Amino acid sequence: MNVAQRSEWDNYASAKSFSSSSDPDVNGGAESKNLMVSQLAAKPWYSKDACQKSCEEWDQCLTWRYADDSCSLDHTAAMGQRIDAGIRMESGWMLDRIAKLEDIKCDALNF
Repeated sequence: MNVAQRSEWDNYASAKSFSSSSDPDVNGGAESKNLMVSQLAAKPWYSKDACQKSCEEWDQCLTWRYADDSCSLDHTAAMGQRIDAGIRMESGWMLDRIAKLEDIKCDALNF
């Protein structure tokens, strides 16, 4: 899969969001599970690589963004913008999927 990535960049991905603080397997109180490291590593919020993998697994995903323990995916693509140095954020674009959209022919809308 052809993926472009940029450090210290926000591509505004936000349709689906995952974080350790909102994961019931981690912060579900009495319902929390004792997860092994390998199970945690599969969570989208665990790492940049896990976030990208989650995007790859969602057929509609075009962009992903990872910061600290937060992963966001989106079915739209935006270039975004550079963020302040020191903020650890990575953004990624699924170039193959975006290129396929360019091949779709649309008819004009009638108003």
